[in-house]
Amino acid sequence: MPIDHRCPRCQQLLSVPSERAGTIVVCSVCGASSIVEPALVGARQEGAGAAVPTGQYAGSGSELATIPVVPPPPRSPAWSEPPPPRQPATNGAARLSMDLSGLVLVSRRAIYLQGVLFCAVAALGFVTGYGMAQREAAVADAADDAVADAPVPVHGVINYGPKGVLQKDAGAVIIALPVAAQPEEKIPIRGLQVDEPPGPYTKIAVDAIQALGGDCVRADASGAFELVVKRPGKYRLLIISRNAVREKREKLPAQTLGEMGHYFAAPNELIGLHRWRWTTEQLDAKTAPIVHTFPTAGG
Repeated sequence: MPIDHRCPRCQQLLSVPSERAGTIVVCSVCGASSIVEPALVGARQEGAGAAVPTGQYAGSGSELATIPVVPPPPRSPAWSEPPPPRQPATNGAARLSMDLSGLVLVSRRAIYLQGVLFCAVAALGFVTGYGMAQREAAVADAADDAVADAPVPVHGVINYGPKGVLQKDAGAVIIALPVAAQPEEKIPIRGLQVDEPPGPYTKIAVDAIQALGGDCVRADASGAFELVVKRPGKYRLLIISRNAVREKREKLPAQTLGEMGHYFAAPNELIGLHRWRWTTEQLDAKTAPIVHTFPTAGG
């Protein structure tokens, strides 16, 4: 005879065959296992004359029957099944569990292409920069060459007199001759002597000096002068005073006469009895103004 048994989990009333008393039954609603208590058998037998309710799963005496007396209550959190234990993730699983939503996937070919493009741009920039540097260097060299070949103006002042009482040596002759150049014919001295006023012969002599790349001028009333040599370099600079004279017994050094003789036909007559200065100078854009004073008697 069937007996009534209530599931301890979902409180569903079950119809259990009497021979199952004391055994374990499984609830057909929630699947929970429970033991049918023997005391329920006697209670069921006493009410044998009562009608046996039937439910959705009512069956024979050997089967469980469900008596839908009340709707099953909702599952209590206390009866919720525990979640399965978390397994430790391996390296690969950890990588797969990462959030990849913010990443941009790029193919290996694209990376290689970007590398090649970067190298090409770098090479192009290097070649362009090198070419620009070469052009700038060429321009700078051309500018240096232009400066190197540019005429060089030379300024100065010639004085004479005793110390502390200087006067302007107006009419003094200043001649610049390039050291590296030698005339095919000796330069005539007529027209260059300080005692001789400038004339046609002066132009002939000056033209010969300028043909070598040098220049020849006379100091003005203030003793100042300006000559222009053809290009920077070393020059023989000859200054002959107009107003300061030397003693007759003073002779010109043989070495000086020999050096002057490479340029002039008669250097001794060119100087005469006047005081002179023969030096080698570097004339260029950095040359400072030339200032010279010839001493006189009592100086």
